Amino acid sequence: MVVGKYHRSAPPALTIRGDLAGTAYEATLAAANVRRHEGGVPLAALWARQRIQDLMDRMWEHPS
Repeated sequence: MVVGKYHRSAPPALTIRGDLAGTAYEATLAAANVRRHEGGVPLAALWARQRIQDLMDRMWEHPS
């Protein structure tokens, strides 16, 4: 899941670029895969929930 914020209408496509295990990574999501969240949950709360989940996953992978 990618969570982000935009200020105008939904973009026709969304390109994500980053580093994946030391290799450049790029993915483009078509407009059909870009959804606006109308549920009233603030972006900060969505980010925090995902961050907590990531940390919990790391604890399971590396308990020490």
